[in-house]
Amino acid sequence: MNPCDDLAGVHAALAALADPAARIAAFAGEVAARGGSMVLPRPGETWGPHWVELSLMGVLGTGDSGSEALTEWMACAARQVAYERCTVPSAAESLLTGDLIDIPFSELLSAARDVRLHSRNPDAIALAARIERLIADRVVA
Repeated sequence: MNPCDDLAGVHAALAALADPAARIAAFAGEVAARGGSMVLPRPGETWGPHWVELSLMGVLGTGDSGSEALTEWMACAARQVAYERCTVPSAAESLLTGDLIDIPFSELLSAARDVRLHSRNPDAIALAARIERLIADRVVA
C-alpha cells in the first residue's frame, strides 16, 4: 500500500467517527502506531505551547482545541490525498493497467516528468522513473 492510500485510510476512519472525543482518541492511537506527534497545552501554565498541534504522516493541524486541530488536520489530509492522486496523469495510470497501446511516447514522457517534479508520493515517483527508463530504452533501440 502506498503512503497516499495509508493517509486516505486514516482520514476515512476518523471521518467515520461522529464523536469528537472518539475521533481524538483514534487519532492518538494512529500517532502511537505510526509515529506522529500531539503537542497539547498544559492548563494553568503560561510557558509552553498555547495551542494544540497534531502531526501525522507529514500532515499538520493546529488549533485552539484538540477538536479544532483535528478538524484542520483532516482538511489538510483530504487536500494532500486529492493532490497526490491528481499528480498521476491518465497516461501514467495507463502504465499501471498495462493499457499503453494508444498513448504516444511524448504524452507518457510528459506525464512522467510532471509526476517526478510535482509529486511527493514515492510510488508515483518510482512509476515516473520507470516510464522515463522505458521510453529511453525504446528511443535508443
